[in-house]
Amino acid sequence: MKFKAMDKKTIPGVFHNNTFIGLVLIAVMFLFGLTVNHNFLSPKSLENIFTNASLLAFASLGQTLVIISGGVDMSIASCISFGAVASALIMKGSNANIPQALLVLVITGLLVGVVNALGIIYANIAPLVMTLAVSNVLNVIQLIICNGSPTGSLAPAVGFLGKYKLVSVLSMITFLLIIAAIFVYFGLKHNNYAKQLFAVGNNRNAALLAGINVNKVIVITYIISAILGCLTGMLLLGYVNFPYINMGASYGMLTVAAVVIGGASFAGGKGNFLGTIIGSLVLVNLSNILVAIQLNDAVKNVINGLVLLMILVFYTREKAIRQ
Repeated sequence: MKFKAMDKKTIPGVFHNNTFIGLVLIAVMFLFGLTVNHNFLSPKSLENIFTNASLLAFASLGQTLVIISGGVDMSIASCISFGAVASALIMKGSNANIPQALLVLVITGLLVGVVNALGIIYANIAPLVMTLAVSNVLNVIQLIICNGSPTGSLAPAVGFLGKYKLVSVLSMITFLLIIAAIFVYFGLKHNNYAKQLFAVGNNRNAALLAGINVNKVIVITYIISAILGCLTGMLLLGYVNFPYINMGASYGMLTVAAVVIGGASFAGGKGNFLGTIIGSLVLVNLSNILVAIQLNDAVKNVINGLVLLMILVFYTREKAIRQ
């Protein structure tokens, strides 16, 4: 059997492929983690890495769609926090209350997404500013509904989803992510919305001339993002076991970073969920390495921020596409 020699032009292309670079980063981080702590890749540690990366990937799914459209959603963190606090308050430890909790979260996500989109479309407010404003409002609502101190508890079924392990390194949350990734892959591949989404992200004016209802696509995208954020909050509650104020706060910039590391462009028109999953693994590995080194929280946050900044600068080096 003859093997075709690799074209010289192919080699630089491989090193500019975000998926390839992300996988290399993960491998390097695993090896470095082993040098710091020989238990870094133990079954328990791997399960922790995969589960936390899965939660971040779930939170980042909506962000992936928004960034592909040429926007950004900074209200996701507040949606996650609200989803956790509100679902605990409604469920009150009973499986019978899960449908009611899901309905509230979906309606909340629908309203948040519509407000975000309408502000961006009709008030011409920058996505970053608009979604941050909505985020602040949602945080206040979160405080009001629980009087500043979250009450209630998760239903056993939600706790099962958050804690159950299928095998030693595969939790139910990771399994759900795999199912979601397959669904998203085939859904986007054979869906008219996906084609319109990429067209809007690539060039909004050209999309309009092609007869695409750009405003409708943007509204749908922000609604999906907000609903997924609220539902991720319920899933996070199942993993953590108890609600607390702003428990999704750390997911704000992390969702953006995961999407960008995964190959999306801030200019829009580019991105995929598989890349977002890889980006999530990179970020969770980075956090675990800093914990393994046993640095104090202040130093850990500074290093985490600097490394995150360098990664984002590296991955956003391409020129913006004109809208």
